[in-house]
Parts: sequence; structure tokens; C-alpha cells
Amino acid sequence: MNSIFASLPIEEILTAVFWGLTYLLICISGFLSFRIKKPAMPYSAGVLNYAWEVNALVVSHGLWMYTLWFGLDLFIVAFGIYFLGSAKKKGFYIISIIISTIFLRTLFSFNDGMLITVFLIDLIMAISYLIRFKSLSPFLKKGIALFRFLGDLFAGFAGIRYSSYYGIFSVIICILNGIYVWKCFFEKSNLKHWYPFYYRCFFVIISLVIVWKRK
Repeated sequence: MNSIFASLPIEEILTAVFWGLTYLLICISGFLSFRIKKPAMPYSAGVLNYAWEVNALVVSHGLWMYTLWFGLDLFIVAFGIYFLGSAKKKGFYIISIIISTIFLRTLFSFNDGMLITVFLIDLIMAISYLIRFKSLSPFLKKGIALFRFLGDLFAGFAGIRYSSYYGIFSVIICILNGIYVWKCFFEKSNLKHWYPFYYRCFFVIISLVIVWKRK
């Protein structure tokens, strides 16, 4: 475990952990949403996200964090295809993924292309979550919002290491994500008993990462 985390800054480790938890909750929400057929991630965000993960996995030669994300993303894409009603919509979704993957592969070839695209996609995702707020699955909505906010927050801290411009992107993304979190937690809900669970996860994960990093 130590060797896995040793080569990465703590901000990138926390980014990987919180985005991993986000994807995991989205997958669980997918199983819980089988009857209502509502996704926990907007379709447009899912397309771009999966396309980015494919390229990141290839470029990084199988880095553990991208492998984890890619594996969870497979389920998210599968749920997206299942929830789309007609064959026409499903076909369009799949074709969009293929085209986006090829397009992002081209962008990855430029200097900092991988880093620039991740912030652009996060921005698109933050906007799409707000736009599609009412059409998303209600299951684990608050947990997904919270972990996604934290994942992008630490991604911003990691990005500032490379350029202050990424810091500007991160501020905008975090403001949009913060609005989404606020909407989720102030929405009428009977799931308040989940709050302690999320808070405990947050503190336990940060404590474990700090301990691993010190060893």
C-alpha cells in the first residue's frame, strides 16, 4: 500500500480517493434506480468522463487511480445505456463515447492536454449537474454531491502545482459544485440519517491517507 501512494502528492491521493468514492456511490445509485431509470450522472458528463478515463488509462500505462476510475466508469456507462429508453438514444450515446474518446486522444497529444481537458470536463460536469438537477436519481444524491465537491477541490490543489490558471478553473468549478451541494442538502429529504455516515467517511479517509503518507 505504501508503494502505491508514495509517488503521488497527498492532493492527488485525496483526489483519487474522493472521486473513487463518487463513482462508487454513482454505481450503487444505479442499482437502486433500476425501477425509476434515472442516472446519478448526467449523460453528457458520463460520455466525456468515460472518454477521458480511457485515454488517461492508456497514457498513464495503467496507473492505479485511473484503473480504479475506469473500472467504476464501466458500470456508470452500462447504467447510462440501460436507462436510455430507445435503441436510437442508446446508439447515439455509444457513438458519442467513441467520438469523444478519439477527440480527447488528439487533445492529449498536446502539451498539458491531459490536465487541461480534465478541468474543462470538470467544468462541463459541474454545469450539467446543476442543469439536470431534477432529472437525476435521488438515491445517494447528497453523498455523490459531497464527494464530487471534495474530489474537485483536491484536484484544484493538485492543479495549482502546475499553473495558477488551473486555480482559476478550480475556483469556478468549486463554486458551481458548492451550489449543487447546497441544493442537495437543503432539498426536502428523509435521508438525514445518512449525514453522520458521510462525515465519518470523510474523516476516516483523510486520517488513513495522512498515516500512509507519513510511513
